[in-house]
Amino acid sequence: MNRVGAETGTRNAIALVVDINMVPPAAFLATELARLNPRRDTDIFVFCDSDSAANALRSADPPCRVAVLRPDLPGVGDLPRNDQIPSGVSYARLLLPQALGPAYRRSLYLDTDLKLADPRLFDLLDLDMGGKAVAAVRDPVVSFSRSAKMRAYRERLGVGDAYFNDGVLLLDNAVFAGELAGVLAIITAHRDGLSHLEQTALNIAFRSRWLELSPSWNLFAEFEATAVGRAYPPRIVHFVGSAKPWRELKFFTDIAYQARLLDFLAASPWPDYFARQRRARDVRRFFFMRPLLHYHLDGSRRLIAPLFRRYARRSKIDQAAYRAHLRRADFADVDAGLVRPNIDWLGSA
Repeated sequence: MNRVGAETGTRNAIALVVDINMVPPAAFLATELARLNPRRDTDIFVFCDSDSAANALRSADPPCRVAVLRPDLPGVGDLPRNDQIPSGVSYARLLLPQALGPAYRRSLYLDTDLKLADPRLFDLLDLDMGGKAVAAVRDPVVSFSRSAKMRAYRERLGVGDAYFNDGVLLLDNAVFAGELAGVLAIITAHRDGLSHLEQTALNIAFRSRWLELSPSWNLFAEFEATAVGRAYPPRIVHFVGSAKPWRELKFFTDIAYQARLLDFLAASPWPDYFARQRRARDVRRFFFMRPLLHYHLDGSRRLIAPLFRRYARRSKIDQAAYRAHLRRADFADVDAGLVRPNIDWLGSA
């Protein structure tokens, strides 16, 4: 594996890992990161799983470093595939510390389906991790699910309600590299029994040994317009689920953000990317939701915000348990003064 760093150990990396299908949104997110980056000690990387993906990305002349990180390397190439991990690219994120080399002490991995809501997101790189390999945000959909099946799944994993989402993952590179063999062994041992293989394997490997961050660093979009989003103003918003910003006929969450993405793509080598993402069921959904769209387009959230609040209440998440956790938890970023929550928004116990 080619390493991209020198022997200094003082730099930080913010990294995306993509296959060729995700190159256009990755180029947009990398451009946003570069625009916001105030730090001379931090580099933006997009790692691609093939030469063809890397060449496609380079054609846009992105303001980031582009490298190839193949998920078919020894120890990773034979890991199981399924509908969630058809190409193995999700496993490549596990190789970031090795790919970056000893020049980089920290790496912040980001999924591509994120909105950068606050430029102070770069402050996270200075967090004292206390020797922990991983810092992340608890996944409310898994951790606080009302589903008996999901609760039984968590119990089987032995993680209780402390299951994190790896869409935003802060790594102490040296510590994580020393734990990698254990993570890969868990994936191999549970190849047929885990949902979200690499994410769940990380949760098993680091149960009770990961540093919990507040929702500000990975706020699920359905909570942005709720009391949770007001209590913990987001640095990063995560569009979880199938409604992604590039699925224009299905995505109604943040039309202003989607418009910025569309403008970027229109001037990129992929002006038809939105059109290529359309699905027949998205067209049907679009015409069903069209009466609401003018409230988005004129910038108003007066009717849209209540819509999201009702959606959150109807979700399968135990809202009371989630809010109780947010009131009492000791979050590393809050303790460090990186986020100052407005707990009053969460109500009383």
